[in-house]
Amino acid sequence: REERPPVALLLIIDHSGSMMEMRGDMPTRLTMAKEAAIRATEILGPDDLIGVLMFDNRYEWVVPFQEVSDGVELLNIQEQIARIPGGGGTRILQALDVGIPEMIQQDTANSRHIVLLTDGKSFDGLGTIEDYDTIVDQAVEENITLSTIAIGQGSDEDLLTYLAERGLGRYHYAATPEELPELTISES
Repeated sequence: REERPPVALLLIIDHSGSMMEMRGDMPTRLTMAKEAAIRATEILGPDDLIGVLMFDNRYEWVVPFQEVSDGVELLNIQEQIARIPGGGGTRILQALDVGIPEMIQQDTANSRHIVLLTDGKSFDGLGTIEDYDTIVDQAVEENITLSTIAIGQGSDEDLLTYLAERGLGRYHYAATPEELPELTISES
């Protein structure tokens, strides 16, 4: 951990059913996404802020925004991430619509960044590209960046690339879940 002004990191983690699919003796995508999130907490400083939002066809704050701290507080954050269960469908727009306003509130941080990790296509149904533009543009106007990580085949690479470009962040493709920790840490 290096000395620098506080940052805020929001991890938006897909925990849909497809993230739990078994692939031989390999860990599931969700297992690797959780490991990646836990590793990201380890490189943040005690004064940094972290929020973790899990989503499928619903959303839930696993870790509401809080300082990372050290010791027991950090361990508690990591345990909450480790307990993320598998879920249902995939609704990316809804997750961004919930996460971005919360990140906007974290205005004491010098730098604010969102990382979206997902393996699927969004089934928001009513969401249009203009709906995504509206919410991502709100983030950019508040100096918040958005990066996306597509996990494996079947992800909507076009949408995730578009969101990262619109959010002034980076798009990554993890061909296998094993690549997630390194990619997530590089974004953190």
